[in-house]
Amino acid sequence: MKQVFLPLLLLTSFSSFAQIEHPIDVELEACISDNSSTAGIGNCGSKAHEQWDAELNYYYKTLMNVLDSNQKSSLRESQRSWIKYRDLEVANIKSIYGSKRGSMWGLTALSDITEITKDRALALKKYFENIN
Repeated sequence: MKQVFLPLLLLTSFSSFAQIEHPIDVELEACISDNSSTAGIGNCGSKAHEQWDAELNYYYKTLMNVLDSNQKSSLRESQRSWIKYRDLEVANIKSIYGSKRGSMWGLTALSDITEITKDRALALKKYFENIN
């Protein structure tokens, strides 16, 4: 039972994103379906995290290209604060899960860390879409 439950739990944690699925989430779900081993899920999760980070950077740069100088300054300050928050939260996640035994905790940490990056990417995307 535990062997069946763990992959379902991990799939759910990685795929419990917004109602309208983003292409990164769809690709992640497909990847996990095709690579259900712990290592496979970890590779899929790492790829998704990299894609969300690229999405975040894309929308940050896109916003910086359309905002006026005051808005750019505000966004830059906000992003710097978010990076500090992210770094502290990643350290917290690693502290909480790092002492746990079992490979699922590393995957859980990766999922939680990815969610932080995803949330910021989607916020930046929303800002851009709202002003255009």
